[in-house]
Amino acid sequence: MKINYGPIMHSKHQRGLTLLELAVVVLVISVVGLVALHYYYKLMVDIERTTMERDVSAMRTAIGLQIAAHYAGGRMAELEGWTGGNPMVLLVAPPENYGGVVEQVDLELKKGRWYFDKSRGVLIYLARNRFYFESELDSPARAEFRLEALFTERQSGETVYKQVSGLELKTIHPYRWVSPWG
Repeated sequence: MKINYGPIMHSKHQRGLTLLELAVVVLVISVVGLVALHYYYKLMVDIERTTMERDVSAMRTAIGLQIAAHYAGGRMAELEGWTGGNPMVLLVAPPENYGGVVEQVDLELKKGRWYFDKSRGVLIYLARNRFYFESELDSPARAEFRLEALFTERQSGETVYKQVSGLELKTIHPYRWVSPWG
């Protein structure tokens, strides 16, 4: 059986892409792809920064709740025992990027994760995007935090008493995120 699809018409003006036109199309697509990739990388830096800041904020909120519970229970003196402790245990659930407790920080640990250095009593965040993270610490690029008890002084006659007034998640070394947007 022979099927007839109608007459095939050829036009003198009908032609394919020339090699030059194809090269221009590939070049344009490549440039657009590189620009999109550059913006994607900038977004990834912002995501890391905001995720880290969210985690710090969540820990500080959990610390505030711990202080309130101890205050309400009349157990403020117990807060001193939290100094050098792991603030991640105060959270209902640790963040997905929490790597756990380590004995010391080394270069083999995954970047973009939290670790608690048990030997120093320090919570550490290892920055993944080190080109946009500034700190006075040597490599690896990181932020370090320590849970510390806060004290107030109360005077009674000649005697000065120190009493625990709270907890603080203290930034040990200054750091800052550099904006990738310019």
